[in-house]
Amino acid sequence: MIFYKANEFQFPRSRDCLTYVAAITPSRRNAIRSITLSLGAHYNRSDAKKGKPGDRLRAIAKLCPNLRVLRYDRFFYRSDSLTDWLTMLAETMEPVVASLPLLKEVHIRGSNDGYTWLTCNMTLEKIWLDLFKSTPQGSVSIRDRGELLERRLFSLWDKIVGNEAVSMA
Repeated sequence: MIFYKANEFQFPRSRDCLTYVAAITPSRRNAIRSITLSLGAHYNRSDAKKGKPGDRLRAIAKLCPNLRVLRYDRFFYRSDSLTDWLTMLAETMEPVVASLPLLKEVHIRGSNDGYTWLTCNMTLEKIWLDLFKSTPQGSVSIRDRGELLERRLFSLWDKIVGNEAVSMA
């Protein structure tokens, strides 16, 4: 069982992960501690309300109840606001996280256009968000873990969406 406990399992899609964990024995599923999904599908709020992509994630969580680390890379979303993205993220992840009592880390990285990336890292000790925007004038990046997090991220998002000049001074 050490193979399952010590390794991080990586899958290109949640379907591949679900197929794999459903095919192995229950004792092996129970030993899995870390899963990374690298998805390329695009989702919007109506998809999240219909259970996409959360249905497969909830099934994976049910089959791997001892999961400690979940990474979800390339969570592409269609959203005009940071609020919509965070709401969709919460609607997707809350039931998954709630069903995994031993979960200690969740890492989610997503984009709405391939140029603006938001990374959300949550552990038992802290939560932080990174917002990165690639522009012709150069890249803009913000990382915040403090109490100004929400205000600063919303301000930067508004500047990016509004195509205003962004100063990180």
